Amino acid sequence: MVMNNTYAILFFIFFLSISCTKKDDTPGDGISVIKINLTGAQSLNLGERLSKNAPYPNVLHSRQLIADAQTKEIAIDNMYKVSATLTLDDVRQSMLTDSKLSMNSMRVKNMSLGSTQSNLAQGVKYRMLLYDNTGAFVEYKDYEVGVSLTSDDSFRLVTGLNYTFIAYSVGSNSTSDLDRIMPTGNLNDALFEEVDGNKNFMYYIKPASSYQEGLTTLNIVLEHQFSQIKTIVQLDNAVAGQLASIEATITPHINKVNVPVRNGIPDFDNGTVSDGAIVDFINTANNRKSEATTIVTSPDQTANNGGTLNISSITIDGKSNTQVSPIEGLKIVPGGRYTLTLNVTKFTPDIPDGVEINGKVWAKGNLIYDRTTEVYSFAAPGEHGDYWFQDYCKPKRTDISNSSPTSEINGLPGCDPCKKVLPLDAWRLPTEYEFRSLAQPNSNNTPLDRYVGNYNGAASNQGMFVDTAVDPGESRTDYLFFSFGGRYQNSDNISNKNSSGHYLARGIMIFPYTEAQLNSNKSVEYPTGGTNNAISIRCIQNN
Repeated sequence: MVMNNTYAILFFIFFLSISCTKKDDTPGDGISVIKINLTGAQSLNLGERLSKNAPYPNVLHSRQLIADAQTKEIAIDNMYKVSATLTLDDVRQSMLTDSKLSMNSMRVKNMSLGSTQSNLAQGVKYRMLLYDNTGAFVEYKDYEVGVSLTSDDSFRLVTGLNYTFIAYSVGSNSTSDLDRIMPTGNLNDALFEEVDGNKNFMYYIKPASSYQEGLTTLNIVLEHQFSQIKTIVQLDNAVAGQLASIEATITPHINKVNVPVRNGIPDFDNGTVSDGAIVDFINTANNRKSEATTIVTSPDQTANNGGTLNISSITIDGKSNTQVSPIEGLKIVPGGRYTLTLNVTKFTPDIPDGVEINGKVWAKGNLIYDRTTEVYSFAAPGEHGDYWFQDYCKPKRTDISNSSPTSEINGLPGCDPCKKVLPLDAWRLPTEYEFRSLAQPNSNNTPLDRYVGNYNGAASNQGMFVDTAVDPGESRTDYLFFSFGGRYQNSDNISNKNSSGHYLARGIMIFPYTEAQLNSNKSVEYPTGGTNNAISIRCIQNN
């Protein structure tokens, strides 16, 4: 009871002092004047947040990956390809020139996360909230970048008591944007509710502290809580024409998210997920280059498959393409500032060598997919390659549980992955008829010979050579060879490895797909009922 009376007397003195004392920066006894000085904005200090046991468990482990450039390469079509490079920006010398966050960035590697700083544009509004030692809200003051402060902009506090300062901004020039997410209630429970995930939400906290009598300058740095990606698309000198248009989104992205006032960590798990952050390109350099700066609101993307740039349409030299493969695996950390550079170059892809059987050209190796470069190609002859679910664009993952296909892991359904080998559409899945032809008479009405053995000695895989009755020896690369890679029968355990080969084929009856089974007794079979297994793919030329 004595303590409560003491606080009551102190607060009475405090408010009496404010009402009776001239409002300048030379206060009377028992009063602290806190002057606010905004020094700028910076990337999120991940190291500090981790030390407070915040929900970013994989960031330190991924620090080297985050700092280094991430490179991907995809084909737009059979004429153009894109080399994509994602780098974490050093924005110490970057100036935000307007409320749309336009930025001229200088890229470096191995930077210290959270050490970068940038000045905010003139006119940007930010708000400072004051809470007392019990967590109760006391008052707030609004500020504008570029506007000189007066004595009325300072806070007057009772010395000897603890206060917490919270500052926030959404990078806009409108006070109404601050009002819309103004928190209510006690500091421990208050939220910035439904923060717009497309705006540049920034946050600062000065933990509970007491202040001496007289003037104290509180230097604050707002920290970006959402990621920002500057995307640059530029045409190589060898590419003719102009970049007429490009439409794209970045996923995952959250449109609305709550942020606890006490720590500023967005509640990504309960946000409103959108179809993606729209990448709004503006053409420059005589329409040879396009740029866009996009706020991306999502949880840490270093511990999973990463974020994705989805190009829904791109028009180069009058030719439009709406079937561009997504640029995946973007390792994005909340609060980071990134530059994604897409260099469009011209190329003529070579058709890989094949083996002709009965007028059809088969690939020499099984289909494989590189999840890092996102390139589809063929394994070396004799290798098992990847294992594929019917109708899905990406193979089964064997490093995690993937007993049945999912869109997140195996890509969207409705896909013939053979068609993604460069040049695009040059290859396709074989039909069941074409597999049957391997065991049926050829054009001379003579059954094709088959030989079962190791591809190249005892250390190599076992499988079936076609159109030879003996081991072809040094001429093995001239023959079609199917390795006995086995299959994953709705599980993560492989069966029949080195005893039979299981290959995906287009069906000929009521099933859209079927499973061609090549056995050690030289037979070729087709189990009824199609297939739900993860099996090998051998492509055939699309002619």
